[in-house]
Amino acid sequence: MKLFVLFSTILVAVVLSQTTYLNDPLVTVRADGVPEKPVTVEHSRLLSFLLQLFPARFALKEARDLMHTAERAIALTFGLQSVENQLPKAGEPCPSVTIIYARGTYEIGNVGVLVGPGFFEAVKLATSATNSSVSVAVQGVEYAAIFPEYVKGGDRAGSQKMYSYPPSQSIQVPGARSATDFLPITRADDVSQALEVCPQTKVVMAGFSQGGQVVHNAAAQLPPATMAQVSSVVIFGDPLNGTAVAGAVPERVLVLCHESDIICQGSLFVPLSHMTYLADVGEAAEFVAKHL
Repeated sequence: MKLFVLFSTILVAVVLSQTTYLNDPLVTVRADGVPEKPVTVEHSRLLSFLLQLFPARFALKEARDLMHTAERAIALTFGLQSVENQLPKAGEPCPSVTIIYARGTYEIGNVGVLVGPGFFEAVKLATSATNSSVSVAVQGVEYAAIFPEYVKGGDRAGSQKMYSYPPSQSIQVPGARSATDFLPITRADDVSQALEVCPQTKVVMAGFSQGGQVVHNAAAQLPPATMAQVSSVVIFGDPLNGTAVAGAVPERVLVLCHESDIICQGSLFVPLSHMTYLADVGEAAEFVAKHL
């Protein structure tokens, strides 16, 4: 706890002092195992800021206070939105693209700030580059995103939020850490609502860290006909790296794992390279745009 208090104090001081890096020119940010890739000036500054907030490695089970404080500092400094509720509803205009996004463990809001907002912005830029009329809606998956559920293979409520089922038709296997923790279900929740209300919208299933587990779990339970309508699947820092996304066309799945990111091996410790997937949102956005 003393460590978290110290970090909290440092973070508040950094924000209040308006550190000079905000006025620096574009810099190249490279954490161990993170490839150098072009990013926007704002993304570069955010990455520079982020690298000041997190230690080189920390235990995920003790990360709640650190994550909450750091993400609030990031959101405040860069004006990022950590909540997105744009799921298509009957009677409203249909978006061209609907992103269903699951945030990582202990991230704030329903989309967090480490990867989600940058990814959404990049998708909007990539899709509008070829067609200015393309509209993008984002829905964050509502779930607790806590450590105990990460250990079990992904939050049950979060996975269920992408689908729903009668209790009599499903059970959970306690303690399992796989993409098939749940027995077959009847229909999807967020994904199916988007497709039912707007059959022509291009659905993108995406997640970061534990959010990747949620995507895997939901995809494993969605009917093949529904998964066939999913335009693309993108996972950043996937704890189930190497496990296929059930029902998805392999060519439409992009899993991004940094070389030194041991979370991609199911670790309970978080390396700095797991916190820097903002550097990859451009690649992810181009992938999404390519498969619309």
